[in-house]
Amino acid sequence: MGHISWNDGQAIFQKAHVLASEVYRSTRTFPISEGSGLVYEMRQSSLAISAFLSDALRKDQKSYLVDVLETVLKHLADLRRNVVVSRFLTYLSDDDFEKLDRLAEVFRADVETWKESLDTFSRPGDRRPGDPAPTRLSVHRSA
Repeated sequence: MGHISWNDGQAIFQKAHVLASEVYRSTRTFPISEGSGLVYEMRQSSLAISAFLSDALRKDQKSYLVDVLETVLKHLADLRRNVVVSRFLTYLSDDDFEKLDRLAEVFRADVETWKESLDTFSRPGDRRPGDPAPTRLSVHRSA
C-alpha cells in the first residue's frame, strides 16, 4: 500500500480551510432565524469536510482515504445545495455566491482528481474494469 501524499492532502486541506472560512464569513449576515437552519447546515458541512480530511491525513491507509473522500464529496454537495438555496432566498449577494461556488467547484475538482489518482480498487472484492469475473469454486463430492 502506497503512502498518502502529504503535499496533495495538505494543499486540499488548505483549500477546505479557505472554503470553511468563507462560509463563516458569508453566513454572518444571514437572518437570525436561519441560525439553526441554513447557517448551521452550511457551517457544519464545511467543518465536517476539514475534519474528515484532517483525520484521513493522520492515517496512512488508502482504502480509508478513498472512503473519506467520498464522504467529503457528499458534504460538499450538501454545502453547494445550501449555497444555492441561500442565493435563491437572497441571503447571499451575487459576489458571495460566486465566490463560494467557485471555491467549492475548484475544491470538488481537486478532491475528484486526488481520488482518481488513488488505486480505488485496492480493497478486497473490488475489481478493475476488464478484470475477469471471479470464478466460483465448486465442491465435488465423490460417489
